[in-house]
Amino acid sequence: MSPRTTGPEDACTAEPYLPDRGGLPALRKAGAGCRGCPLQRDATRTVFGEGDAHARVMLVGEQPGDQEDRQGKPFVGPAGRLLDRALGEAGIDPADAYVTNAVKHFNMIWPGIPALYFRAGQLTPHRLMTHWVWLYTVMVHPRHQGRGYGRDLLAAAADAVRGFPGTDAIRLTCRGGNGLERFYGSCGYQEAGRIPGAIRVAPGDDRDEVVMLLPLT
Repeated sequence: MSPRTTGPEDACTAEPYLPDRGGLPALRKAGAGCRGCPLQRDATRTVFGEGDAHARVMLVGEQPGDQEDRQGKPFVGPAGRLLDRALGEAGIDPADAYVTNAVKHFNMIWPGIPALYFRAGQLTPHRLMTHWVWLYTVMVHPRHQGRGYGRDLLAAAADAVRGFPGTDAIRLTCRGGNGLERFYGSCGYQEAGRIPGAIRVAPGDDRDEVVMLLPLT
């Protein structure tokens, strides 16, 4: 096996900022001043975890969203409301959980513009298309499908996007043949077009790519 090629990510490390002792309080203080990776450049602040250090449950998300970046607390945006509901259904008191994110900074699509994130939304980079947002991933684990989580995620996305000045609509694409267009339609989305056979699932099994649009005005 040939040696791995060294890339820019190898220069990113938080090791120089790690305290030798002091537990979570020391880590929180160190995190606020960490400059170990480029993510901190465009973020408002470090979003550290919250909860009892001896909590019986630890929940780790992917990265903070726009609301978390503004408030400096984890899971206070749309994804946090969904998490609270899931904890309630599981019979877990939120006070018994320590919540944090693997990444401690909100990673904007580009500096100065808030971007929707729960692996969900992206502002289109083209200057002539800044009046709509592309919702590119909404996922619910099969075990939890049929409980309304998908609708909650879509509603949370719409609420978040309404806070973006000058945004008129949300756009997404889905694979035809699975009934997804009917589901999105029941959530207020309109079919705006489709590309026949654009998605090749397997040899001889081509599906349409369906474009759905949710007007916000």
